[in-house]
Amino acid sequence: MRILVADDELTGRLMLERALAREGHEVFLAVNGREAVEIFDQERPELVLMDAQMPVLTGYEATQKIKELAGDEFVPVVFVTGNESEPDLVRCVDCGGDDFITKPFSMVILRAKMDALERVRSLQASLHDRNRELHAHRQNLIHEQEVAQRVFERIVHTGDLDAGNMQYLISSMAIFNGDLILAARRPEGGQNILLGDFTGHGLPAAIGAIPVARTFYAMTSRGFPMVRVLAELNDQLCEMLPTEVFLAAVGIEVDDQEGRIGIWNGGIPDVILRTVDGQCRAIGSSHLPLGLVGSTTLRVALEPIDVQEGDRLYAFTDGVIEMKNEVGEQFGEKRIFELIANAADADQVVTDIDRALIDFRGDLEQSDDVTLLEVKYIPHFTTALQPEKPKLPDAFCWGAEFSIRAESLPVLDPLPHLVKLVTEVQGLGMWRQQLHTIFAELYSNAVDHGVLRMDSSLKASAEGFAQYYMEREARLRALSEGYVKIRLHHEPRPEGGGRLTIEVEDSGEGFDYSRDPEDSREESRRESQLLHGRGIPLLSNLCSEIEYLGRGNRVRACYDWA
Repeated sequence: MRILVADDELTGRLMLERALAREGHEVFLAVNGREAVEIFDQERPELVLMDAQMPVLTGYEATQKIKELAGDEFVPVVFVTGNESEPDLVRCVDCGGDDFITKPFSMVILRAKMDALERVRSLQASLHDRNRELHAHRQNLIHEQEVAQRVFERIVHTGDLDAGNMQYLISSMAIFNGDLILAARRPEGGQNILLGDFTGHGLPAAIGAIPVARTFYAMTSRGFPMVRVLAELNDQLCEMLPTEVFLAAVGIEVDDQEGRIGIWNGGIPDVILRTVDGQCRAIGSSHLPLGLVGSTTLRVALEPIDVQEGDRLYAFTDGVIEMKNEVGEQFGEKRIFELIANAADADQVVTDIDRALIDFRGDLEQSDDVTLLEVKYIPHFTTALQPEKPKLPDAFCWGAEFSIRAESLPVLDPLPHLVKLVTEVQGLGMWRQQLHTIFAELYSNAVDHGVLRMDSSLKASAEGFAQYYMEREARLRALSEGYVKIRLHHEPRPEGGGRLTIEVEDSGEGFDYSRDPEDSREESRRESQLLHGRGIPLLSNLCSEIEYLGRGNRVRACYDWA
């Protein structure tokens, strides 16, 4: 062992030097406190035997400086003193000494103390090395998590969160976030939006976000409505997640053409609607979270809300309302409702809530992920965001035919597949919105009025809309016979571009389409002022030809592109 002996008395120094050297130790000698500090800094001994009373620097002062130089390394200092008074012995310990021995001393006792301190020093050195390894491992783990988080962000947040009609606040309590916000435009216009909160925190909670995001974006880009997206996500999560993990979520479908927002709330705190004139209402959760029960049990139906330009929707996770202050009080739903309702400037609501949450929490650590979303209704917003049209494809001739039977009508939505077929086979992606609208009108008319024999006059009021769709669901569930057939034919046009002919046939009774065309046009004009009956005028505007055939249960529509 390398030992420093600091003593201003020659006899004491030589006696210790000889005794220690006989036992094989390497000994360094210092005659005062300053020299002891200098030798320690140069030689870094493993043990210091320190006299308390020395010139230049006392043993107490030298010990303090030696401990500072040693830093995290444990270098024991044993005071060798002739004074046995309690205050002096306490002072030896207070200045950093690890033990003491009084003069005259026994080498047996000194050797025992040295052995004990060496065991402590070895243990401390082992712990120090272990801590250094753990620190390096932790730094490596943090780096890996940061890389994974960047990948996670690219997958999960690739949608339209920065499109311009949304503001949001996301504050994670860890690197990974169990909350998520997904938003994407549908090809026919409008948006699908999902705010979700997985049970738990950190990486375990965030794992489910990646498959949820991929499914959400893929289905929305193909034109699936929010109810279909939610049903598919629920089935995936039921299959993938353990029973104790689920996704509380709110699904939002924005129709910026018709002035309507659909909301599905499954386990999220009340969604708040603030109208342009400052009125507020809460839309509570009436559904189970996603991933708890299968879609045959889970009811997936959006609550329709008529909105005007400037109306705003606020959705947030329970991390907002359950945030606590220093006395254990929760932020609560009342506070956030009042902040939204009483805000003088609607554009500053998210900023005001963020500031209020920070002030409320004070110096406490965040105990949950905090996520807040604002959606502002802007008419025809997604239409204005359509990308620049690419080069026109070369037209060619092709055809296809589909038949959808009674057992498939309640569960199959062919529209995304039809639009995908047309746009990918012919490359008509720039007309995706118009084509989706045409398919949707033709198919919904065939199902609702042909197969199910629904009466559009029910939709004369907002209450009638809800009644209409409840009756529609009931008839679909009870359906035992019927069909819808769809035939597609595409051919080039001599002047350039092409013509897509869509023929839809249903198993219904049809209608008398031989009436005076002027009467039909007048009826269409009247219906265009109502909440229903806008399908035929819309098709007439989009299609170059519309023709009814058979007994009125077949319709042929031609869409020309150039």
